Amino acid sequence: MVKHPKKKIIYEARRASGLCTRCGQPSNGQSLCDLHRDSCVCRYATRKAARTCTKCGAVVPNGRSLCIAHSEVSRKRQRQTKVAQRNAGLCRYGSCRQPLHEGDKTYCALHAVEVRRRTREEQRRLKREVLTHYGGCRCACCGESEIQFLSIDHIHGGGTQHRKQIGRRSMYAWLKKQGYPDGFQVLCMNCNFAKGSFGQCPHERERGLAA
Repeated sequence: MVKHPKKKIIYEARRASGLCTRCGQPSNGQSLCDLHRDSCVCRYATRKAARTCTKCGAVVPNGRSLCIAHSEVSRKRQRQTKVAQRNAGLCRYGSCRQPLHEGDKTYCALHAVEVRRRTREEQRRLKREVLTHYGGCRCACCGESEIQFLSIDHIHGGGTQHRKQIGRRSMYAWLKKQGYPDGFQVLCMNCNFAKGSFGQCPHERERGLAA
């Protein structure tokens, strides 16, 4: 992070000229020459192995790569970048600077497809994880095992009101964040709908008559 005004002017001038921002030597359009790039990579690897901040070498909490100060700087810079990309009508995926895809307010054509694919994969993974915790990928009523047909049911009712309370957040994400509370089970869409609409699934009534 460049703080001194004079150093910032030098930094920006070198960067605009395609020179190394550290020493001013030619760098083939990169921000650092080979010497300083290797030095940065080595320092980064050493600090990461020592579990210290990769920017300043300070001690960091477990699982983090940046100290609190540099984490805040990184988040602020990311927010500024996103705002600048949005105002310019550019894709907000990482460092992409391509124009937005027609009809999409966030990503270019390539990354719109990529983000949708990754989102679907994450949703499938999360759903399987939650269903597995609540008894596995099998309907507790009829035994249906096709995961696309399965859902989470509120055992004691009140699902509609609960979904209104948590808003647009995914039920699966909410359950995981809350530590998988009791009061939920796995049902297929048919059994879940029948229970919510008629108070009892036909399978339960059939089992009651058979008993």
